[in-house]
Amino acid sequence: VLAVDYPSVRLITKNKGVYLSKNDPQKFAKKIYEIIKDPHQNEKIEEMNNIAEKFSYFNRSKKFDKFLKKIME
Repeated sequence: VLAVDYPSVRLITKNKGVYLSKNDPQKFAKKIYEIIKDPHQNEKIEEMNNIAEKFSYFNRSKKFDKFLKKIME
């Protein structure tokens, strides 16, 4: 996960992501390029993709929708 350095993001990714100090598109693009070029990053990329999917807006909204349906029963 390549993200702005927020404590909540570090908690979710268990400090296994790549963090930038501010939202800078050029630095993000450079980091993405560096990660892709490093053959040792393949396992890390797959693990971070799974975390990103798990905490995506879509998946979190599905969980919240289930929660709302439960409390309205």
